[in-house]
Amino acid sequence: MYTTEREIEDFIKEYQSSRIIIETSVRSVLKRAQEFERVFKKPFYRFNKDEALQMFRETGAVSIVSLQNQNVILKHACNWKKYTDSINLTNIYEGIGKNDLKNCVNVDKKQKMIITREQLTDIEANLLNYTDRCILELLFRGVGVEDWASKLTFLEIKQVSRRDMCIYFNNGKKVDIDENCYHIITKSAEEDELISYNGLRVSKVVPQGVIYKMRFNAITQNTDINDQGAKERRFRFLQRRLKIINDYLGLSLTPTSISTSGLLHEIQQGVKLNDLPFRQYVATEEAKEIAAKFGIYSVHAHVILIEKFREFFE
Repeated sequence: MYTTEREIEDFIKEYQSSRIIIETSVRSVLKRAQEFERVFKKPFYRFNKDEALQMFRETGAVSIVSLQNQNVILKHACNWKKYTDSINLTNIYEGIGKNDLKNCVNVDKKQKMIITREQLTDIEANLLNYTDRCILELLFRGVGVEDWASKLTFLEIKQVSRRDMCIYFNNGKKVDIDENCYHIITKSAEEDELISYNGLRVSKVVPQGVIYKMRFNAITQNTDINDQGAKERRFRFLQRRLKIINDYLGLSLTPTSISTSGLLHEIQQGVKLNDLPFRQYVATEEAKEIAAKFGIYSVHAHVILIEKFREFFE
């Protein structure tokens, strides 16, 4: 019998009792393993090493740390199943090391740092702070393409509408969100502790909007968007968070590469939903509106989109 939803919930409860990890991270790994159970016709704790590595390869992960974290979760889940049900099994995840996982990284995508929606979700699942998830999620959705640091770090929760499922900006721009994005935004706005990725130390912080966090004992408020000093402090905060994310996951993500990835994703979705050839779709008004959301206002937007993305379609 394959892994049940009840088993997933029971393992998550046990696993979180002794570790600092976001619940959705564990669930997403086990859900993916469930999908491969149907492929290999056996539960994940009965996979052989080749099958496990095939599963890791097909996730399309761009970070070896991400794959290592997935393997750790499955290793503990395998042991949990072994001792909970008193069954005899070999935990093949214990024999999977860094050298094995290196060959499962999507090297082509990592070099270009153009990531898919699925890869972004995987990256976010390996982050310990909602603030870090929120930075990547909003950049991917086109927030902050122009004057990105101010748009992100001065974002207030009052600009976010759950009823309309979008974020409103003073210049009239709006960015669509979904339930998952709304959840990340609200959790980030409430987050008053940031977990270090080096030793899991916890730092007390004071939320100043959706993303920006001040040190708990900071004196300067940094709340005036027109104050150059406040803008610079917030910009440094954002740069520092991106560096921490990249160092932890072994990536080279930049605001530009994340936003470009988000633009490509929306164009790909438009091509698919409208059932149009790429070059024909980018000439539509819908594609021009998407381009404008990501800061491309030129009357030749379709030409720019073709130059940017034709290798992904042709």
